[in-house]
Amino acid sequence: MTAAVRQPRTRPLTQLPLDLLVSHIDPGADDPAAMLLDVKPPHDDDPPCHLAGFTFFWLRYVRAFLPQFHCARCLVGPYELAMSSTLALPSRVVLDHREPFAYLCGVATPRTWANNFHLPMIYAPGERIEAVT
Repeated sequence: MTAAVRQPRTRPLTQLPLDLLVSHIDPGADDPAAMLLDVKPPHDDDPPCHLAGFTFFWLRYVRAFLPQFHCARCLVGPYELAMSSTLALPSRVVLDHREPFAYLCGVATPRTWANNFHLPMIYAPGERIEAVT
């Protein structure tokens, strides 16, 4: 009889505790080639808080597209683990500049498609994207 190999359990991104994500967040980013994503509360003088209004909030690096699928399943590539619906605000996330294409999605609570947040990105040094939701 062979011993069963225990497989590690993986949890959905929304269930990861914030302390696991802290190592992915770089407050300074000294690298001029870094691709930064700043997620902020609505007003600069708002106190620190957590992201609200989204059931899911994820970023996926895009290596390929599968048109037969919908939502995250249509994108092929790794997830950015620092992004989740429990993200602390403000946060600065250093994205992997070796992955030139990324897609940020927020599924609104309640689930109303018109209130979802979609932001496709292409790495471009020196450029800036600003989106408000």
